[in-house]
Amino acid sequence: MVRELKGLAKDDPIEKSRFVICGDRDDEKLYFLTQSPTLQRAAQRLAVALAPSLSTRKIILFARDIIQAYVQSLTSLNRVIIAKLPREIAHLYPPDTVILVIKPLYGLAESGTHWWSTYFKYHCEKLKMEPSTFDQCLLITTAESGCFGIIGIQTDDTLGLGDKDFLEHEETELRKAGFAAKPKQVLTPEDPIVFIVFWVISCCLGFFYDYRGSSSFIRKRKSASVLEDGKQEDGIQIVDVSFCMHALDCFPDEPTVYSRLISP
Repeated sequence: MVRELKGLAKDDPIEKSRFVICGDRDDEKLYFLTQSPTLQRAAQRLAVALAPSLSTRKIILFARDIIQAYVQSLTSLNRVIIAKLPREIAHLYPPDTVILVIKPLYGLAESGTHWWSTYFKYHCEKLKMEPSTFDQCLLITTAESGCFGIIGIQTDDTLGLGDKDFLEHEETELRKAGFAAKPKQVLTPEDPIVFIVFWVISCCLGFFYDYRGSSSFIRKRKSASVLEDGKQEDGIQIVDVSFCMHALDCFPDEPTVYSRLISP
């Protein structure tokens, strides 16, 4: 059993416990497919860059966190895994009891692949989405869906951009699928969203895209006056994101000026 405190940077950290297999001693992992796709940084920025231009059309930026993702995989392991009971719960069972692991658990090398297959299939079949040509972790809704949405998948974290119909459809299908998840984080001027290693903050200037560590600096600049296009001050630059609109044929070209942190 592995216990840790999550959210130490927040006012209400929580204790988290996981049942983890000692995969570091697993010699068989060399012979199994153990890789799952990773969302590219460019794909993360695409959704954030499009959001200001589409905000006037009620397009919303949000983040979703699946709880205990690996153990919610729908596929079974392709090999036999036998494990000892952890000492924290061993006294609850007869002596010499062992565990036959059927579904993916944390610590097994192939668990990430099983979860990716489950979550990717869910988005394609239930949300009527298809992967982009340059990053299969970045998906966009098809005409069949009847709504507009973009999703970036990073293991158990999801960064999304969509209209009201898509957000409602995503919420409904998530409940039908039975995935345990935290409440959706919707970006507002009062509430930033956190995705993997960066914050997105909405304010009078537009959206800030910040890698963790500079968030306090950003909040101090919430009331800053709008700078002229192209000017830079204290690490913040105003840029034109009209080029991003070419990625979506379903929307007219609406150049929007927004602000972002200069990336390291």
